[in-house]
Amino acid sequence: MFFKLNKIKRYIRQLDGLIKAVEYVRGIYKYPNNMIGRINNLNKTTENIDILVIAAHPDDEILGLGTTLYREQLNGKNIVIAFVTNGSCWDKQSWRIRRSETLMKSMIRYKEASKALSLIGIPQDHIICLGFPDAGTHRYVENIGADIYMLINQLKPGSIYVHCIEGGHN
Repeated sequence: MFFKLNKIKRYIRQLDGLIKAVEYVRGIYKYPNNMIGRINNLNKTTENIDILVIAAHPDDEILGLGTTLYREQLNGKNIVIAFVTNGSCWDKQSWRIRRSETLMKSMIRYKEASKALSLIGIPQDHIICLGFPDAGTHRYVENIGADIYMLINQLKPGSIYVHCIEGGHN
């Protein structure tokens, strides 16, 4: 049984390597400068950040923290939202769909999130997207870690909000 598990793990690593190569060749995810949906609007107004929200994809911040974020914003807190993925995976992993469709879906999700967050007073220049593949973050754990580490060091937030693993966002 142990031998079979190791064989399965090896197969999965090989398959993930192949998928990562497909993503790179198709120009979907070339870390860090050419990733579909990667948007960084941060500017000098993002000094003295009180709260950094790290959400798996656009809509998780509102679904999980909408009321809290609204209350914190009313209390004068400076909030930055960071989406880890581009949110393009509606029915299939993005490496399995056309690049143009991935781009379109990611832009729609980002615009919807920006509009929703603007309703509670969070400006678009406080919303970023790291642009990692939705339903494929396990292939980029080291890169995601580096990006989040950089954000925390750059922003030095007073608090960091993330959603719980029980919500299906491991």
